[in-house]
Amino acid sequence: MGSPSAGRLYLLLSDMKYLIFALVIFVAFPCHAEPTEKCSEREAFAAETVTDYLDSWKNVYLFFNQFNHCYDAAIAEGAQDAIQHLWVEKWASLPEMIALTNKDSAFKKFIWQSIRDETFPKNTFVRFVKHATRECTDVAKEFCNAVIQESKRSNAQPFNKPE
Repeated sequence: MGSPSAGRLYLLLSDMKYLIFALVIFVAFPCHAEPTEKCSEREAFAAETVTDYLDSWKNVYLFFNQFNHCYDAAIAEGAQDAIQHLWVEKWASLPEMIALTNKDSAFKKFIWQSIRDETFPKNTFVRFVKHATRECTDVAKEFCNAVIQESKRSNAQPFNKPE
């Protein structure tokens, strides 16, 4: 087992990663952007770059608040990939997403629209539906039900035979 100082170092580096992400976002773009605002070339570059760091719901929420008006093309694709990855590979973090969507209805709409993303790879979507079907917590029941309903609508049942 590692030493206590190694554990503290890991936590410090983990916190620093979040702080660096937040600093880049808030220093480069200090004002909250309205959805009707045009996305400048500089903002588009920053938004596309930041999609590589959407490794937590906290970071997705920061991205949403800062770059929602830039959500198009490669930026949207990068964000969708990150959201899908969080749903499939970090399902245990779902309560954090639910807490954020409960406090911000615009973020909830953004996240819930992602369930219907046409670029969601079928095998990934099937894994996502399995999580919603088998591992849903009480706090996420509404979300899980929406996922299950979408799977029925799109005929991507997790129990169908593999592709």
